[in-house]
Amino acid sequence: MPITLEDALESENTWSDGYYNAVRFFYWWPKVLAKIPISQLKKQQSKFVYSSDLVNFFREKIDDSPGLERRTFAKLDRQEEPFNHQLELFLRLAPAQAINALLAHCGVNEFDERPSVLTRSVEQVWPGTQPDILLLSKSAAVAIEVKPPHGRSFEGQLAKYALLFENLRKARPTVERTDLIFLANGGFEDNLPRKTPTLAAFRDSEKAWARTRSRHAFKVLDDDELLMICYRIDATEPRFLSFSDFLRTQDQALGPSETERLLFDGIRKEIERRGYV
Repeated sequence: MPITLEDALESENTWSDGYYNAVRFFYWWPKVLAKIPISQLKKQQSKFVYSSDLVNFFREKIDDSPGLERRTFAKLDRQEEPFNHQLELFLRLAPAQAINALLAHCGVNEFDERPSVLTRSVEQVWPGTQPDILLLSKSAAVAIEVKPPHGRSFEGQLAKYALLFENLRKARPTVERTDLIFLANGGFEDNLPRKTPTLAAFRDSEKAWARTRSRHAFKVLDDDELLMICYRIDATEPRFLSFSDFLRTQDQALGPSETERLLFDGIRKEIERRGYV
């Protein structure tokens, strides 16, 4: 059931809400965790005296192959979503100057107040417009799309952000500017679909995709609304921020306090561990 933008802001107003956002993701996508089948546990249980030995067996190896836990976490390291959860928590806890440093590096105007951080609740307000991260203040909105190395934009992605921004302007008329930042290594040529290697071609492809009205979020649009979305697509100029530049701006923006250094060290180690830099 749809909720309002104010409901979304209320449901995601603390850093601890980010933890439950991660839990909800794995609740709706349990296959990602590749849980151990109960039948396998029962089959192996009689071989072990202690339950901890049974757990270690599944953790370390099964029939000389890596254990299910190791295989699952190796898979998670290749997926974007766990990193998005950590980035969400980072941005919820980071001071305002750290967020503004990211924007300044991308040539985007700073927020005039600390923005709210929205993620999964956006889909409940406007189905089909889920951003990785949405930073929202009374006068501005900045969406962040995460693209790990070798990841590319898919058909309809720019159109969905154009629809999101249009919906935001209607729900909050005080929003005067909207920006889209790709947290990704390289530029257009490395992150746009190979069949549309230029921004102009990408925009044309996105407008054609929107006109097909093949997705529910676009089926409900009338002709005037669709025309406005195409206008928004033309007006959207994605900015690119590499993972190295992300770390550099945060290292410089965050202060010397123990809390801020621990916050930075956590996201730095995760980015380095994943091989994003």
